[in-house]
Amino acid sequence: MMDVVAGGGHVTRYAQSGSRIVFTLDRHPRQVYVADLDLGAATVLAIAPEGQEVLGVDISGDRVAWLEGRYEWHEDRVPCQRSGSLTWRLMTTDLANDDTREVTSSAVAPS
Repeated sequence: MMDVVAGGGHVTRYAQSGSRIVFTLDRHPRQVYVADLDLGAATVLAIAPEGQEVLGVDISGDRVAWLEGRYEWHEDRVPCQRSGSLTWRLMTTDLANDDTREVTSSAVAPS
């Protein structure tokens, strides 16, 4: 894990398990942060690939999961969440041993 660099932003997604919180910052987040409230420490757990963003986060005990993906973009660079395609992958990290892996992935075309 990398140390969090001090900076601005606002929490956009979060989940908590015990004294640990997993969260993202800003409107189109690429970084997943994990904080331990007992230790008063926060670190960057993962960074989504360029062109993708973190769509959701969750934590249970030592296990952190997040969904990263990309909606099809229109010419005006606005994501079209209701009519565009979505490419995504579900990732997980075990905080006890830093084991990170992809659980599954898919591409979904508009219906």
